[in-house]
Formats: sequence, structure tokens, C-alpha cells
Amino acid sequence: MGNLLLGLSQGAAIAMAAVGFTLIWKVSGVVNLSLGAYFVGGGLISWAFDSEASLPLITSVSLAVAIGSLVAFVIQLRVITVLTQRPIFYNIVLTYALGLGMTGLLGVLLSSDYRSVPTFLSTLYYLQGSFTISLLVPVSIMLALVVTVGVILVSERTTFGLMARAVSADKTLATLTGVKSSMVVAIVAALAAGMAALGGSVYAMSSPLSSGSFQQITLYIASAAIIGGLGSLWRSFFVAIGLVALGSLLSLLAPTGLIDIVILALMVLVLSRRYDIWPRERIWRRR
Repeated sequence: MGNLLLGLSQGAAIAMAAVGFTLIWKVSGVVNLSLGAYFVGGGLISWAFDSEASLPLITSVSLAVAIGSLVAFVIQLRVITVLTQRPIFYNIVLTYALGLGMTGLLGVLLSSDYRSVPTFLSTLYYLQGSFTISLLVPVSIMLALVVTVGVILVSERTTFGLMARAVSADKTLATLTGVKSSMVVAIVAALAAGMAALGGSVYAMSSPLSSGSFQQITLYIASAAIIGGLGSLWRSFFVAIGLVALGSLLSLLAPTGLIDIVILALMVLVLSRRYDIWPRERIWRRR
């Protein structure tokens, strides 16, 4: 039960980044694999401000989110914008390389060791005898829900959301109508990076993070968005929580790495059905 609760808390944190990943894809069509770096950066920067600079926890997390959003805004305008007219392969390679570079820089500037953010929320509370639960579990899930609902409301009920949907539908036409498409996409990228940084800060409160966590975190973020259909914010949210919780359970029942095989199988299944990859007839059938 303890592993399941930990998985739910971690899944809620990763769900925020998965929602941001899906949001960027919907608006710009770019597969931005660098979000894993903002997630890791959020945790490490929160740790640095909280433990090294002795700032209050809320201030540390807020600064981590602000720094992540600002960096993403600048990189989107100066680097990733050129990818919108390139094949998806360029998106994947460059954004993943950016993520590796940023996490490497974080390891040099802050620490390459595993770090965690201390908080009273991780204190265990005893319920019904020996059953324990950390306050961080419900707080993480509620925070992820609030952030996701907030993003959906912004995208559906505001003028900026209308502009973002216009860019998503037809960037050229949106530009002709006066929408500054590159600026809209940059703001969306900053919002997604801020969500990832917030998720990383929350994740680091329950489990330590290091610059080497980038690959595993990126796998969870991207797979949640892909299995969720690359378009539905809610499906990405729930798939992320489910995958991480499943991974926590499998870590007790099966060899390490089985969850990666499960994720790969699910992604192949979803992509094959979405794009009709497999032939309709058996290839060994005689004609």
C-alpha cells in the first residue's frame, strides 16, 4: 500500500508535466522532450533555494517555476520556433538534446547527486493501527487537479486560449488575422515548463531527483501524452498517474525495468491503432 500511495504522489507530479507536454503539442505540433529537464530542474532549484539559501519552501518553489518558465520562453522564441516547419524527427532530436544539455548544466552548477526537498507534508500519519499515509499524497493530487483545471479553463474561457486554438488550427491564418503566433507558442511553452518545474518540485518532496533522472522522467511524460492520445489533457493526466502508480507496484512484484516494457508495448499499441501501422491481413497468408 505504501508503494501505491508513493506512486500516486509521484504520478500526480509527473501528470502536470504530461499535461504541459500535450498542451505544447496541441498548439505548436512540436514534440518537446526537453520538459523532462524543466521537471528535474524544478526539483533541484527548489532544493538549492530551500536547503542552501534557506528560503521558505513556497518561495523556493515559486522561484523554480519562474526560472523554468523564463528559460522556456526564451528557448522557444530563439531555438524551437525554427522546428515548427521541420519534420517531427528534428523536433525529437533537438529537444531531447536540449534536455540533456540543460540537465548536464544543472548537474555542474548545483549537484549531480540525488537531492530531495524537505517538507512537513512528507510526515507519515497513522490511520487505523499500522496504516500510514503522507499528507503529500492528497496535496499532490489536489494540486495537480487544480493546475490542470486551471490550464483547461484558460484554454477554453479566455482570449489567450482562443488565440492558442487559432494557432493550433492554422498558424498561417491566425497570423494573417493579427495573432502573433510565435509569441503565443512561447507563452504556452513557458506555461508548460512552469507546470513541469512545479511537478518536479513536488516530486522531489517525496523522492530524490538528480540530473540523471532526466531519461526516466522524460519516458513517463512522453508516454503518458502518447498513450493518452496526444491531444487530450485529461487523458494525459490520468494516464501519467496510472503509469507511475503501476510502476511502483511492479517494482515490488517483478524485476526492475518491467514497467519500461509495459510502457513500450502500450505506446506501440496506441500508435499502431492511431496510424494504422499494422497490415489488416496476416503477412504470412498465401495469396
